Amino acid sequence: MEHVHLCNVIKDKYQYDMDILINTYDTKYENELKSWYEPYPLKYFANKELMGPDNLVKNALSQINPNDYDFIFFTRMDVCFKPYFIENFSINHEKIMFISIHNKENTNPFEKCGFIFNNQNLPVTENTPVVNPIIMTVPKKHYAVLEYMTVDHGGWWLFNKNGIKHEDMDFILDTYHDADSFKEYNPAYYLSSRPETPFIKDDILDRSLIGTNKELVC
Repeated sequence: MEHVHLCNVIKDKYQYDMDILINTYDTKYENELKSWYEPYPLKYFANKELMGPDNLVKNALSQINPNDYDFIFFTRMDVCFKPYFIENFSINHEKIMFISIHNKENTNPFEKCGFIFNNQNLPVTENTPVVNPIIMTVPKKHYAVLEYMTVDHGGWWLFNKNGIKHEDMDFILDTYHDADSFKEYNPAYYLSSRPETPFIKDDILDRSLIGTNKELVC
């Protein structure tokens, strides 16, 4: 099971003790699901009513004392980590890390070259990335963001709006990737709930664009 494999690597590499929290929906597979995460301490919550991704995360955070932990790793139940990600994962205690900037060629009219563009709901005065939020880590240094936590594509914008500097956020991958591995190949993970595309792109993010007014050219 890839999630436990990653925990084992982190434990061996950093000598960290870890807890796992699952906040999901009611399922007949609950006992089997819990067994996958042995021997790690597990907090498990099953909801009968739909509440959406952001509320699932906020509800999960309300069940713990974040200050008991040095960092928090957010992901989805249907994410299968690939060996490349597991073997190369490192903990960043200084920055909020998203897995990648979003698809460079997204047809969304409010995105351009992976950045927010002409979106009245997310007003920007400088180049602000659209994120792939499937995997995200938050170190204790930036736990203030947990108050308004989101796992939406606008996470970078929201955190920046609430005081997190551009330089205090970054991406694990240097390349652009759609969150959906059915639409675009991702070297870090695939979603078990859908087929994986073989379509590979390797557009490299120019980090010097972030937080500036440089022209975006795709």
